[in-house]
Amino acid sequence: MLELKIGMRFLKEGRMQTLLILLGISAGVAVQVFLGSLITSLQEDLINRTIGTSPHITIAGAKHNQSSLRNESSVATSGNIPVERERLRNYQQITELLDKNESITAVSPVVSGSGFAMKSGDSTPVTIKGVSIERADRIYDISERLAGGRFDVSGSSVLIGTALAKKYGIEPGASIMLRLPSGVSSDFTVSGIFDLESEAVNEGLVFMDIKRAQSLFGSLNYVTQIELQVEDVFAADSIDKNIAVSLPDAGVNNWKDENASLLTALRSQSSSSYTIQAFVIAAVALGISSVLAVSVVQKSKEIGILKAMGMRPRSIARVFLLQGAILGTAGSAIGIVLGIILIEGFILGTSLQSGQPTFDIRIRPLAIIGIAAIALITGTLSALIPARRSAGLDPIEVIRNG
Repeated sequence: MLELKIGMRFLKEGRMQTLLILLGISAGVAVQVFLGSLITSLQEDLINRTIGTSPHITIAGAKHNQSSLRNESSVATSGNIPVERERLRNYQQITELLDKNESITAVSPVVSGSGFAMKSGDSTPVTIKGVSIERADRIYDISERLAGGRFDVSGSSVLIGTALAKKYGIEPGASIMLRLPSGVSSDFTVSGIFDLESEAVNEGLVFMDIKRAQSLFGSLNYVTQIELQVEDVFAADSIDKNIAVSLPDAGVNNWKDENASLLTALRSQSSSSYTIQAFVIAAVALGISSVLAVSVVQKSKEIGILKAMGMRPRSIARVFLLQGAILGTAGSAIGIVLGIILIEGFILGTSLQSGQPTFDIRIRPLAIIGIAAIALITGTLSALIPARRSAGLDPIEVIRNG
């Protein structure tokens, strides 16, 4: 292809210009690969730490104020305002229905209530959760986060957190008393100690079997809520709405409504990243365009001779478009390698003190392909103006003026 050969020759003759523009494109692509991977991985890590091992959607009984229903109600708290809700009576049918939903990965009926952990005359307020431990494990990943003891809540066995165990010097196998605000109390055996990586949760949460909790709270055949995790955490609100339609008498909440400030922070972070990347693309485009424009001026005589020899303006323009595409392709390839080196360097640098990186940065092939495609398109489009200028040159005039 004649245009390609001429374009390559022009690039070789202007080695310094070619090298500089390649460095510019490579730096821009490397920044995009590194920044895009860093921001995306940081957001995923933040989301995972915030809601990775907690319910994404919670189904509870509807709010009510009817005194006739008080013997079948539980009291939750929204801010400082007590919210009285009906308990879920038909939770087995609801659970079976939700188990068939492919967008839901975990369904866990819960009997939840407040109480006190008593030891040696001291008391600590706790939230008691009665669960089917296998179902709860799909949400809280308790079995993988046991710091000691057994993964067992059968009978009168309970699981407590590391902070509560440390506070009272409790080892697996020891006993602990749980007392409800109503005065009902019972002794339990600590079968295992978990670490959910939150001091407040590790001190204030106790897991027991759902049947034992129903007996303790006098809530036979009822649960206070059903906790769910979904495949796509950002689709929790739309799944929430579908559930609310099928369960009109229930109260359904999702993590997005409860973490609005976190979502706002993530959107702001993404907007900042996109803005920086847009400026990088603009800088690369201007760099390619200016270098090729200078090349058109420098190669005016050669372009005039080619036109005088019968080369069409369209072919002349194609020479510069091909140069832009070549620069975009080569620059993006070098930039991707540099970006990956930056990522590996960041991971190594943050691992020096603890041996573990602050958070993992995942390299996404699809995102890198997208960045390479943008670089190629930017390189080609940046050559449009120089290409049109070269096509419009008058061969007689440029040869006469040298």
